[in-house]
Amino acid sequence: MRTLLKIISGILAVFVILVASVFLIINLVDWNRHRDFLIRNVERYTAVRIDELDGIRVKLWRSLDLEVSKFKMHMAEKDAGLENFSTGPARIRVATWPLLFKDQLLIQTLTVDNGRLHLKETKKPEEPPTEDAQSPAEILEKLPDIFVNLAAITDAQFRYDILEKKEPIKVSIEKFEMQAPEKDPTPRFSGHGSVDEFPWKIEGETGTLETFQDEAQPFPLRLHAELGQQELDLNARVRIANSTGNFTVKAKGPNIEQIKKILHLNIGTVPAWQLAFESRMEPQNFHFNKIDLKLGSSEVNGDLHVDLRPRRPKISGKVESPVTVQKDWAGLFQTDQRYKPEDETPKPAGQYFSDKVIDNSLMKVVDVDLRYLVNHYRGEKSGRAIHAWDVTVKLDNGHLRVEPMTFAVASGKVGGHIRVDGRKLPLDVSIEMGAKRVDLTTLFAPVAKEIPVFDLKPSEMAHGRLTGQLDLTMTGKTPMELAKSVKGPIELAIEDGALSGTVIEAFGIDVSQTISNWIKKHPLYEIQCALTAFQAGGGVIKTKTFLISTKDTSIIGKGEVNLVGNKVDFVLEAHPHDFSVGSLRSPIEIKGPLNDIEVSLERDELLTRSGLAVALGALVNPIAALVPLIETGLDEKGKCRGVVQELNEVAAKATKLSRGESKKVRQ
Repeated sequence: MRTLLKIISGILAVFVILVASVFLIINLVDWNRHRDFLIRNVERYTAVRIDELDGIRVKLWRSLDLEVSKFKMHMAEKDAGLENFSTGPARIRVATWPLLFKDQLLIQTLTVDNGRLHLKETKKPEEPPTEDAQSPAEILEKLPDIFVNLAAITDAQFRYDILEKKEPIKVSIEKFEMQAPEKDPTPRFSGHGSVDEFPWKIEGETGTLETFQDEAQPFPLRLHAELGQQELDLNARVRIANSTGNFTVKAKGPNIEQIKKILHLNIGTVPAWQLAFESRMEPQNFHFNKIDLKLGSSEVNGDLHVDLRPRRPKISGKVESPVTVQKDWAGLFQTDQRYKPEDETPKPAGQYFSDKVIDNSLMKVVDVDLRYLVNHYRGEKSGRAIHAWDVTVKLDNGHLRVEPMTFAVASGKVGGHIRVDGRKLPLDVSIEMGAKRVDLTTLFAPVAKEIPVFDLKPSEMAHGRLTGQLDLTMTGKTPMELAKSVKGPIELAIEDGALSGTVIEAFGIDVSQTISNWIKKHPLYEIQCALTAFQAGGGVIKTKTFLISTKDTSIIGKGEVNLVGNKVDFVLEAHPHDFSVGSLRSPIEIKGPLNDIEVSLERDELLTRSGLAVALGALVNPIAALVPLIETGLDEKGKCRGVVQELNEVAAKATKLSRGESKKVRQ
């Protein structure tokens, strides 16, 4: 037993001697005389390259006290985020016992004068995460809790270089102080400087050291900050021990023009804004409640939950907008095309869709379960036809589902679902949409441009209620592959409709009736039935049925939209139920590439039919020969009898989809 005690005592003695020796060496050695030794070993075991080091002083007992009069270094690795760092007189004093035994970093003193820090964004090759890989939240959670008792930073400069940006972000700290006044134990901090040429300032209060170290007490924090005309007020009470707390945040600004310049944001004009919310923090779990965002005349309220505990963070919640004004948000989605990066995979001449492989990695970064409601929408141009919507977005490991979704459009309803399986390439896309009784006048009212040949605005051409549905699927790794694989039906019908007489007579160039119609300001002919049915396959959308029938005329259409070949080729022909001697029926062509479609008369056809004999021969009604499903005769319903069943099927499908329901059985 005595022998064992002697062994233990000897081991303890050696340990004490070693510790004491370390303390003596650290405190008694003149480190300036051994500067070369320090530099040589630092550079030997790290990528740090020290360019200058003077005035070294190190003390270690209850605190580690490190001081230099001048220090300058850079990184040997070119792809390192840290470019270089330098400082004039600097000192840091850290309490050792809390760091060793309480996992707390207590910075008793921090002074920096004339500091310079240069960082840069780096682009490293993506590597698949390993099983033991830690998330940023897990890494932050393991860092020690930090408390600064006294800090003084003067004339400091920070620079951050951003990839693909010519101008870096430059932050200047003219002065920053943090201390606890002698007569008031409440620690206060304040600072000011500039970001680029725009001033910033910050001030606030924190809890005392005793509160920081007392695990039972919440640690208070109050902060007010200003930058680029933007203001932020934050009040928090945080329990350091278990990483929980409550926050109240308020922020506002007249616009974000200065922030755009600071962050080099390529967006448009954003109006005055205000944001307020309450937040409850738990370990890797954040709740944002009572969100109240005002942007111009728009308002958004709701609750969000951000959970960082799963391998993929998850965002969930419900957001509701009493009113959304399109022009308030437009600036966030506008870009200056002069700064648009070039496509790494340029499209061949005449090709509309890109061959660039779709990056589906972002679909697997975060999971989403979010419902977004807009009760009143005020849009611009074509957006004026949209009145409200209710959309639910779900994203689960690359599997995107937008369902259900419903829109109030032009006094009617539009709904359906979009599903994208992006877990791997190629993508699988499914789109089901239905429209029920969408008012054509309201839908086309924002379009002021007249359509060639007819010399009419779209809202003057036809009235009625549009009902329809589409059911499309596609698969591919690129937009071009998706276009090549698109398949499925597209069906549209018009209820309670009317068609401008000018449109009808434009086919026949019936001089007498056209002049009459213009005098009467484009009267409308009742549409007895209207159905357009298309079938997509192999990247080509072809007509199955195109029929618009009034009491006097039936308009028949045929053609296709070639997504792969980038062209539209449609021909519309009018077939009067009666005959006017002055009529010369001329087909109307709709042709051209997808981004430059033109409407014109088929002139050659018109010239061949210009003779009187040809006109007299046209007394024989050609409808029966061209369109077997239409019965000729005087019975008004007879001309549409062949498509009644198809019209009813379209209406039934559209009704179900417009309510956000799928007509398919979900697996």
